[in-house]
This record gives sequence, C-alpha cells and structure tokens, in this order.
Amino acid sequence: MYWTAMFSNSPAVRLVWKDRAGKAMRSHSNTRWWSQFEMMKQVFENYGDVEPFLRENDHLAPATLGHLLELFNNQNDAADLKLELAALIDGGVHFVIATYNLEGDGPMVFTCYEHLSTIVNAISVGSFPNVEALARQRADGDQRLFNELTMQAKACIIPGFRFFQQMLVTSFIRWSELSEVPAYAVLFKYSSCVPLLHL
Repeated sequence: MYWTAMFSNSPAVRLVWKDRAGKAMRSHSNTRWWSQFEMMKQVFENYGDVEPFLRENDHLAPATLGHLLELFNNQNDAADLKLELAALIDGGVHFVIATYNLEGDGPMVFTCYEHLSTIVNAISVGSFPNVEALARQRADGDQRLFNELTMQAKACIIPGFRFFQQMLVTSFIRWSELSEVPAYAVLFKYSSCVPLLHL
C-alpha cells in the first residue's frame, strides 16, 4: 500500500528510482489483474536497491518512506521479507502464465481445467527456484537451515495452490464462484504471507 502510494503520488520518487534502478517502477492498475504482482516482482528483482533508495530519499515522501523503512530497521525482518517475496514470485508466476494463456496469449486448444492442472502440478514438483537460491545463500552450507528457510517460504504460498487443488479434485464447477475474482486476490486470501501485503 505504502509503496504503491509513494510511486503514484510523487513524480520525484519515480524519477529518482528510475535513475537508480535504470528502469521505471511498474504502476498499479485496478483494471490489470497482475499489476500488483508485477510491481512485487520488480521489487524482488531490485531488492538490493530498495533499502538504500528509501534511506537516501526520505525527504521526498517522509511519512510514507518512514513506514517502509520500519521493514528494514531489523535485518532479520528484511531478510524474511525477501524470502516471502521470492515465494510469492515463484508461486505467482504460474498463475500469471495461466491467466495470460486463458486470455488468448497461448494456444486456445487448452481448457480452463488444463491450465489449472498446470498450476497444481507446478507446486507438486516444488518449482521454487528463487526461494531455493535465496535460502541456499542465507544457509551458507547449513543443510538444516536451508531446509527450514525453504519450508518457511513455501508455507507462505502453498495454501493458495492447495485451494485450487482441492477445487479440481472436488468439483470443477466451483470455478464459476471465482469467475469475477482476480487470481492474485485468491492467492493472497489463501496465503500466509501477511507482512508481504504491507509492502
């Protein structure tokens, strides 16, 4: 909420970020399903720039930046936030691909069921490359810590997949109940990454 507000309301913030990161921050749109995900993905990809950007430019939007800096005042919290972002990106990308395919970007021979099955299969095989890379880096050779961090991050996103899995197993007709609900909203509803939503 604060991150979105900061970039929406301050041209100066947008310009300074573009100068630092080399690319403009994506904007949030209520009419584009995945704009929130795309913003979070860009934050994750430029995570190393986020804290310095906030600390060096607190004069641009002091109230908003103050709230965001609270996330980085504790290094453990900041590291956990990055892990949660990695989990959301690894999990959410399957929803994005399925959505765009259903909207016509992909072969039309696939059915809704097949696309949702692809999402469920992705989680079943444990496709979390960002999470595993980050957990391996933080664990520094400690396998127990690596397993713990990986499990912690995956726990944020797995409930969303489990919801779709249950829907497919029980009654596919229930898809109609979600026909007007953006997929990311469903993902958030059945996830446990609460701190992430405050970014």
